Amino acid sequence: MWGDEYELTGYGRFVVPGGFEVRKDTWDAWSEYHIMYGLTELYKLTGEKCYFIAVEKAAELFLKKFYTGASRLADTGCLFANLAPIHIFAILYNYTGKKEYLEFALEAEKDISATGACDFTGNSLAGKEFYECPYPRWEYLHSIEAMAELYKATGNSKYLNVFTQIWRSIQKTDVHNTGAFSTFEQAMGTPYIYGETFLCLFC
Repeated sequence: MWGDEYELTGYGRFVVPGGFEVRKDTWDAWSEYHIMYGLTELYKLTGEKCYFIAVEKAAELFLKKFYTGASRLADTGCLFANLAPIHIFAILYNYTGKKEYLEFALEAEKDISATGACDFTGNSLAGKEFYECPYPRWEYLHSIEAMAELYKATGNSKYLNVFTQIWRSIQKTDVHNTGAFSTFEQAMGTPYIYGETFLCLFC
């Protein structure tokens, strides 16, 4: 989404009063994920190969950028959003069987416990509720959905356990009577707080 200088770096050049400044708060990986996911769904609906070709070209960019050297998705910051590509890479593996997609997803999954992430995997395996994560933002739902795809890909029950435990936790503590999930854009442990809500993606 950004120019070559800032593409998938987490940095961006912003217009500010008096000129420009570079800040580390872009959601570039998040934006790319949504484009890739949308194009994959279009391909499934229409069978038009051009959509899937575009997805795989975007995937190539991620594969070149991350986990071939020192760079990781965790380096992009805003991890509640920028870890979302785990989901599409797990989907791509289940759709194509290409091992590089699974390898990327498994490496990216390690970043869920990186500094600045909420470690919903470790939190879940410890039997804690989702709202007890350090930063239980609604944007993590895409990374959480990746757990179901990784279970399909690997057969590792850890991923199924994480997914189902979080799903049940959200249903138990944070679903409003409207069917929406989250308050003030995150899990709070109760739906009885007035604030902005989002629809739960898997409720």
